[in-house]
Amino acid sequence: MAVGVVYDEVFTRSGPAWHFDTASRLLLTRDRLLATEAAGASLWDRLVRVPTHAAPPALIELIHESTYVDEIRMLSELGGEELDHETVVCPWTFDAACHAAGGAVAATAGIVRGELDAAFCLTRPPGHQALVDRPGGGCIFNTAAIAAAFALRDLDLRRVAVVDLDARHGIGTQSAFYTTRAVLYCSLHQYPLAPGTGALAEVGSGEGQGYTINLPLPVGARDEHALRCLEEVICPTLARLYEPELIIVSVGFAGHARDHSTDLLMSEQCYHAMTRSLMEVAGAICSGKLLLVLEGGYDREVAPLCAHNVCLALHGMPPTPVDRSALLPEGPEIPDLDGLVSRAIEFHTA
Repeated sequence: MAVGVVYDEVFTRSGPAWHFDTASRLLLTRDRLLATEAAGASLWDRLVRVPTHAAPPALIELIHESTYVDEIRMLSELGGEELDHETVVCPWTFDAACHAAGGAVAATAGIVRGELDAAFCLTRPPGHQALVDRPGGGCIFNTAAIAAAFALRDLDLRRVAVVDLDARHGIGTQSAFYTTRAVLYCSLHQYPLAPGTGALAEVGSGEGQGYTINLPLPVGARDEHALRCLEEVICPTLARLYEPELIIVSVGFAGHARDHSTDLLMSEQCYHAMTRSLMEVAGAICSGKLLLVLEGGYDREVAPLCAHNVCLALHGMPPTPVDRSALLPEGPEIPDLDGLVSRAIEFHTA
């Protein structure tokens, strides 16, 4: 199986010391993959490098307004600026965000043309909370959404699915495709949590009504709850109802129990299992065409561990062993946690 990787030194530049998104999550992921043997080589060396290039403005503007693209470019050229408490523009931000989009587009083309079976974009900054005219949650340009729009416009696809597994809701991706049926957006996230969107009732509008699926997870949700939502709602919808020609996964790792920026209690093995489930669906309906784009999850130990498990899954290798010395903490007592998840599932399967 040919699995591509989008990775470039442009994504490993450092921002201000106070900012949560550091290059270490990519560098430590690469180190883990280099240390993992697979068929006589490191797992890193088995990945097919996807050439990265800066996406031109015309590609970025498939999703974002030209005035916003120009604003980020000018802020970077002027040395950067703190836009809000989560989002900062550095001198390298515009270049990195354009390379992230360009790499994702190149990987998408390789997958659709049969040169790659799947690909993982190890890129930063993240993108799924970026709106058409402004950033959000540390996101600048919406890499996954740009890749989806490119596939529809330039690769003659008619149906693309975006599955968002980040613990924070991808308001940017949802809003980009809220009124179209050309993209099915499915999100599995903690709710309520910033940015405050992603309620069950947000299902799309107009032509796109019913083509947005939100599965809000309550505080304390664990592996079994996330996997139930994926396997009882998202995977059957993909396989039997929508049948996309390409599946794009926005994958973030803040839902891990040891990433204390959210209140979900998932394990690294869960990310492996979710990747395998989506690979199986992709194999059944679209010849395995699967693109994964890194979103959030900034803990320097947890993020590389989870990304490692995603790569193991992509290569058909088992997950890392459960670390008994770092057992997941017990969650808070949530009345009828299973019932809350069941009601979310029933909402979309009734």
